[in-house]
Amino acid sequence: MKNTMKNLLALSLTAVFLFTFSCKPKAEQEMKNTSNDVNITSQKNSGTIQFSEKVQRNFMEYLEIYMSLKDALVESDFNLTKNASTSGFNRISGISTTNINDSGKDLLVNLKTKLESLSQAKNIENQRSVFEDVSELTLLISKNITLSSEIYVQYCPMAFNNKGAKWLSFDKKVMNPYFGDVMLHCGSVIEEF
Repeated sequence: MKNTMKNLLALSLTAVFLFTFSCKPKAEQEMKNTSNDVNITSQKNSGTIQFSEKVQRNFMEYLEIYMSLKDALVESDFNLTKNASTSGFNRISGISTTNINDSGKDLLVNLKTKLESLSQAKNIENQRSVFEDVSELTLLISKNITLSSEIYVQYCPMAFNNKGAKWLSFDKKVMNPYFGDVMLHCGSVIEEF
């Protein structure tokens, strides 16, 4: 009985150790675009996407909503996530695409579509899945506007069965929206701008 208890204790400690340290970031080359069906050409920082100052201000308002959305997923709160995604959809829908080039329009239309899908998701797992695409689109747009706040791109290598996923944060501290309190701090900052 005593040996069984020791073995169980050793096994438990090993499991805790592996669980704790298995969430280390993978090498940069392993981090690839994690979006499922976001059809955007590689225009990151290419200078081909242009947004007016008004659109940029409106997008900064959306970024505040995005952060609330991320926080709702960190809390694993289905209803709060639904409400925040509806607010995000309304904010992006209110942005006029007049005087925005086709690349910028495509990004905004895709983001609006994903936010609508997120607001209609049936459970928290579906919300998290769509949030991955919302995050990728939000990141693409964020890299093409003048930001009034520093943005941290965070990455969890274990999200979606070790496929990995990114999200944005105004805070350097990692709070994982893909796992919530199950693995709250799993991930790392991979970029800031």
